[in-house]
Amino acid sequence: MQRRLEEEHALQMSLLLAEQEKEQQRLRLNHLTVPPGFSSPVSTSGSSPSVQPPVYLWGPSRAAGKPRARLSQVLTAEQHRALSRIGALVRGFLTRRLLKTDKVKQLRQTVGDTQEFIRSFQIEASQKKCSYSAQDQSLQERVGAQLRAALHDVHDIFFEMPLRDRLSLLQQDRELRAERKLRDMEKTKSPKERAVLSAATQRSLDRKKKVSESPAQARKMQQKPKSPTTNRVLKPSQGQNSPVQAQLNRQGSWYRKTPEERVKRSDNLKKQHSLG
Repeated sequence: MQRRLEEEHALQMSLLLAEQEKEQQRLRLNHLTVPPGFSSPVSTSGSSPSVQPPVYLWGPSRAAGKPRARLSQVLTAEQHRALSRIGALVRGFLTRRLLKTDKVKQLRQTVGDTQEFIRSFQIEASQKKCSYSAQDQSLQERVGAQLRAALHDVHDIFFEMPLRDRLSLLQQDRELRAERKLRDMEKTKSPKERAVLSAATQRSLDRKKKVSESPAQARKMQQKPKSPTTNRVLKPSQGQNSPVQAQLNRQGSWYRKTPEERVKRSDNLKKQHSLG
């Protein structure tokens, strides 16, 4: 964009120089064709016009060692048409980009809505064939003022606003579009994708996944039957200190003994009974 602006500026300078050169040639011809006895319109003692330096397409920012393309001071008709076409393409591109901005879209929407409202309001009033009330007139004036303000804003953007402000408007619109796109991407993400996991957590999850996917682990899971868990519910009278629970505990301890211990225990009981 900056290069195109430089080209347009160089074109304008070349046109001005061409007009100045034509004017100088015309003055020289007039000076040569003046008959003797008449005063020359241009004083002979005056200094000759200063020679303008040649206009270059690229500015002095180019390196001194590189050759610079010299722009001819006198443009042909074909060159003039080509440069005019380039300028038209640049202006058309800028206009289309401005029309796509959110600000211009909102202004266009406002203009369309207000025009439609005024049109429908007038049609409804003509069908009813009644005079406007004070409230209707006030409403119509407010809508008309809103329409005029929107039209003035559109005119200022395309005809009054300097080029730098238009480019800044395009830059702001691009930033807003980028922010809106990022917000939409965040909304479309699932909750799992939104959660940020640490490196240790991620490694642990990967290790568990590999273990579960290994064939040895799969065979082990298939061979190991899952026994249903049964929870014993105690009745209110069967507490930990109840006689029934104590008897069950004693029976459980008896059955947990080895056969030798059982025989020894029975002999001791017999001796106790015989002594008693």
